[in-house]
Amino acid sequence: MNIEDYIAPQIIETIRREIQTAHENEVFFIGKTNKSLIVEQVSVIARGNEFSVPLVREHASRSNVVIHNHPSGVLVPSENDIVIAHDLSNNGVASYIVNNEVDEIYVVVEPFDKREKSFIDVGKIVKTLSPGGIVSKKLPGYEYRPQQLEMIKKAAEAFNQKKVAVIEAGTGVGKSLAYLIPAIYWATQNNERCVVSTNTINLQEQLIKKDIPFLKKALGIDFNSVLVKGRGNYICMRKVDALGINQKMLIEDEYQEEIKLIIDWSKVTKDGSKSDLNFIPRSAVWEQVCSESDSCLRSRCDFFKTCFITNARRKAIQAHILVVNHHLLFSDLAVKSLGIEVAVLPKYHHIVFDEAHNIQDIATDYFGAQITRTGISRIIKRLYNQIGDKRMGYLHILAKQLRIEVDQYRIAEFEKIIDQIQGELIPRCEAVVQFSDDILTQIYQIILEYDKGYQNEIALRINTKIRKDPSWEKVILPQIKNFIQLLNRLFSGLSAIIDKLETVNIKLKKEILYTSVDLHTQRVRIKALVDVIEQILLKDDKENVRWIEVQKRKTTNPIVRLKIAPLDITEQMNELVYENFKTIIMTSATLTISGQRGRSEFDYLINQTGLNLVGNSRVATAKIPAPFNFKNQAVIGIPLDVPNPNAAQFATMLPDAIFEALKISGGRAFVLFTSYGLLNKVYQALEPRLTKIGISSLRQGIQNRHQLLEMFKRDKTSVLFGTDSFWQGVDVEGDALESVIITKLPFKVPTEPIVEARVEAIERRGGNAFMEYSVPQAVIKFKQGFGRLIRKKTDRGSVFIFDKRIIEKFYGRIFLQSLPNSNIVQGSLSHVLKEVSQFFNNLQR
Repeated sequence: MNIEDYIAPQIIETIRREIQTAHENEVFFIGKTNKSLIVEQVSVIARGNEFSVPLVREHASRSNVVIHNHPSGVLVPSENDIVIAHDLSNNGVASYIVNNEVDEIYVVVEPFDKREKSFIDVGKIVKTLSPGGIVSKKLPGYEYRPQQLEMIKKAAEAFNQKKVAVIEAGTGVGKSLAYLIPAIYWATQNNERCVVSTNTINLQEQLIKKDIPFLKKALGIDFNSVLVKGRGNYICMRKVDALGINQKMLIEDEYQEEIKLIIDWSKVTKDGSKSDLNFIPRSAVWEQVCSESDSCLRSRCDFFKTCFITNARRKAIQAHILVVNHHLLFSDLAVKSLGIEVAVLPKYHHIVFDEAHNIQDIATDYFGAQITRTGISRIIKRLYNQIGDKRMGYLHILAKQLRIEVDQYRIAEFEKIIDQIQGELIPRCEAVVQFSDDILTQIYQIILEYDKGYQNEIALRINTKIRKDPSWEKVILPQIKNFIQLLNRLFSGLSAIIDKLETVNIKLKKEILYTSVDLHTQRVRIKALVDVIEQILLKDDKENVRWIEVQKRKTTNPIVRLKIAPLDITEQMNELVYENFKTIIMTSATLTISGQRGRSEFDYLINQTGLNLVGNSRVATAKIPAPFNFKNQAVIGIPLDVPNPNAAQFATMLPDAIFEALKISGGRAFVLFTSYGLLNKVYQALEPRLTKIGISSLRQGIQNRHQLLEMFKRDKTSVLFGTDSFWQGVDVEGDALESVIITKLPFKVPTEPIVEARVEAIERRGGNAFMEYSVPQAVIKFKQGFGRLIRKKTDRGSVFIFDKRIIEKFYGRIFLQSLPNSNIVQGSLSHVLKEVSQFFNNLQR
């Protein structure tokens, strides 16, 4: 075979150079072919190791060529080469083997013609959900929903036309089947992976345990799907192994029993994920054994072949549909924004964002950073910590490991490292912990001066006023600079001993290598810590918001968080999402704002998430209503004689009004608040009164969210008092929930740093921040709260709104017009209660 018939001459030279750079070891390349099927571009995808094959599978696309060299010069393919080539050929990928001089070639599989995309047959797709279609025949309780057919058509067209489809689909439309079916057809026909991203665990479980298994049976299509969890959900067997004799030097005494349970479990678990445990481990324990990207040895690890995270990744690479949460997806995008191709998720081509109304908040969080007292302490104390007479941490462990070697072999380099650990690094660790405590306490004291009415938590922007505060300029900034110098000295000291270990002229024991890896991990984190401190406290720019959060604690030091986040995520969303993925579908029951003059219903979402930077021809929007008769199923009660929420009497009168509302439904209610302060006052006032009439009260904070919800569902006389997390993502069908009580319109606190900064930015450009930003934000959340009530065609109930601004203020119509068309009763409290009571009486007839 003439190699130039397959690979262009300039590419031959590139391959030869890369092999030489790799010291003539095995190198894997991905080649792209021209119209004549000659490789005209290559990129190195992996250098010979056991993880090369999964990487190759992940990155190779149809009509690509996988090229690798045999350093022996013998080009006959091995059995493993044949297996891999066969696997790749199923996806239209060719395979070549070359020698190190790249003047000989063995073509295992000839190159494939470039194939046009296989478009979805929209008519066929729509029929799957139509009466008489596949789904209707196999889905128990199938209901014909024209709205679902409209959505599946929009989703299929988005895949065919490489669109960004923004689809508001009301509760009950059947969104998940409407986007999953086109995604499955496209992924299997074109071998292009699709990510389905959600905000809540509930929806993930529905997709993985119910919807996808059903479609796999019903459609008769052979496809793979997997729920992808973050790396930190998996146990690291290298860490477990390293615990061995070091357990008492890494784990505090109070956690020893818990770590023992985890170690025993690690020997029998099949998937190694935290959800497989029969208890919830404390974070201080789990972080000692969980997988972390910056301490992973990958193919150099003794446990690589049985590694839980590697096995999970292999399953993900083989899947057509990946189900993830928004946090994991944006974590992946954030890593890829640094140019790291082998990131959190395998390569994917299409994204479905379900629960897409959360995108702005989550993207803002992931493109930002934060520092806490606990975070600093965690890094340093993993290096060194002393509790009483007990010394712990990697530095202490390394010193003990090296001492054994010195005693046995008299290795001078190790003696020097021990001296450096004990004389320099351990004192620096102790100094860093003390220094950080002192600085953060000083910052806390300064922040208190800006809020004399401080109750529990303050969030304060680092603005010009703060920066020019004499205490900030003369006390905090010099201390911060000294702190950074101390961290840099610790970083340099760690680098020095790691370098000495790497250059020592003996083969290091496995235990010492492991400890060195863990030291390197903390070294990298110290460098990142310095970078973030500088970004937040020493730098200033108009692109980011910087702020400090402080929170009281009864028994320990106050919480102090230093935070930074982008003011505007639109450019990042455009660069990382819209420009990089072929199809993007955004869907939720709450994406639109109605009743804003001169604005489209989708304007708020489009402007906040960067869709305004995408060409209009590529963005398609659709608003699909819920298939419910809200006129018959729900009544909205708005009392007008309850004081305005800004009035002093509001908090006094509210408990009585809520009590009367709860008597009508016999409990079975969510009472939704915008602050813990008001929630606690109302709960304390109502709990004894409700108990007397046989209604039990549940308050957010007494149990975790999932447990509270299960308690609420079981006890059909109960009332759940909740704040932010109960406004959305919570499903209670049937008669367990028959009333939703909204105490106040959910405007965000105007002094929240990001809110304040974004409002200022809008006003600087001459916009109306209240109407462009504050009202739309509140409307989306308001719609979410309203949406808790009616989840099925058989659901019935009432929504009370104890905020008369919805009627009396000019912007109130926007809230009401954004809701489904429902019965609205307004007037005095007694009149509203009477009408709602009559509604319930009519239901019982």
